[in-house]
Amino acid sequence: DYYPDFGRAMDSAMPAMSKSPLRTIVLETTMNHAASSEFKDFVAAVHAQKSSDLISGRQWSLLFIPWFEMEVFREPIPSHEFLGKFLNSLDTEEVKLWKAGVRPEAILWRRNSITIDFRGRRSGFVEAYPSTIEEALDIFGNAQWLHADAIKFYRARVSEPVKYLAVDATATLRIRELSDPRDREFTHHARVWRQPEAGRRYMITADCADSKGSLRETGSENYAIVWDYDTGDQVAEWHARSAIYEFSNALAALGEWYNGAIIAPEANYDGKAVIERLNIHFQYPNLYRREVYDSLRPTETELLGFFTTSQTRDLLIDRLRFAFNTRRLGIRSPHLLEQLLAFAARQGVQLKQVDKARGLHDDGAIAAAIACTVHDRSNAWQPWLLEIGEPLSSPLEQQNNKILANRKRRGYTIAELEDEIAESRMARLRRLYQNRT
Repeated sequence: DYYPDFGRAMDSAMPAMSKSPLRTIVLETTMNHAASSEFKDFVAAVHAQKSSDLISGRQWSLLFIPWFEMEVFREPIPSHEFLGKFLNSLDTEEVKLWKAGVRPEAILWRRNSITIDFRGRRSGFVEAYPSTIEEALDIFGNAQWLHADAIKFYRARVSEPVKYLAVDATATLRIRELSDPRDREFTHHARVWRQPEAGRRYMITADCADSKGSLRETGSENYAIVWDYDTGDQVAEWHARSAIYEFSNALAALGEWYNGAIIAPEANYDGKAVIERLNIHFQYPNLYRREVYDSLRPTETELLGFFTTSQTRDLLIDRLRFAFNTRRLGIRSPHLLEQLLAFAARQGVQLKQVDKARGLHDDGAIAAAIACTVHDRSNAWQPWLLEIGEPLSSPLEQQNNKILANRKRRGYTIAELEDEIAESRMARLRRLYQNRT
């Protein structure tokens, strides 16, 4: 049970324990919802008791038992033939577990649990069954969701904009520079890191504030990010607690300025009104269109904007996480980075929500996630490595990337490259299994 003041509960319970110097006291808690305030209280109370016990010579140890050490989390392997096929089908995370010595029966149980119990949501499995103490004690959310080396990389990369631009809506849309810092305090404006270049392609992704409550109450912002379509580099952004028409004006003006950039607004809630204004009022020619299967007529129908559901949101965020951790997003904005770092592992339907208590919301993070999905080639965005020079990934992944680059220069197709990497990975797995058995 949860005690509102766990520290006082500990102080009350300890005097009732045996006074023998050989006594052993076990305090047990599950690691579900490790980000909760209850678990923070538990850890804080244990640490406080450690400090008070230093004088008396008593010692405390924090033990972590991962799920794969428990025999109950096993799925029987029916045959040697099945085992061979199963080992050949291991994904990247399963390969890491296999190399760490986790038994195939445990890996098979994990796969089935993710598929059945968590409906394919791996983040939910990690929250319920952490594999390391770092995952279990991920109180602040960053360690599980974002890699520390990627966070360090982006912190060194972000910078202040080189220009601040306002959008004036009169008879036509006009962009003007705000050179006086005082003007920026009272005018919604775009922050620009790189101006449009002739011949380059750009993409604008936008998340619209949810106005089910007032903007003052919800604190949400309309958030637009301008990306270099071919490199994934952030070149500008616009965010403000603004009306729909003002946000639409900003999107249309920035889209036209950045060489007729493709604009992909979220199609949920107020996003529908933004899309309608861009499409009908401005007749913007380059709006993102998604293909939707029409069950009444067996055809594909094109709809404007990016639509997010509770099922697609996890996929959306997972793609953002992959692009962030592999440094494929050229983030320039300190404000956007802070929003991404505020993502925390939450329980239930609030999983991966932003910590609104810190005044940060998910508007910019969702706009960045839309970019990774709409582009549909975020894997092709090259990692931003030259500015820091740190290694991107493990030696094995670096070797695979080197193989891909060499084969690509020799004219291999993408399918042939993927097949070759898969074959080399499976060959290593077979050698590992033979050595261990």
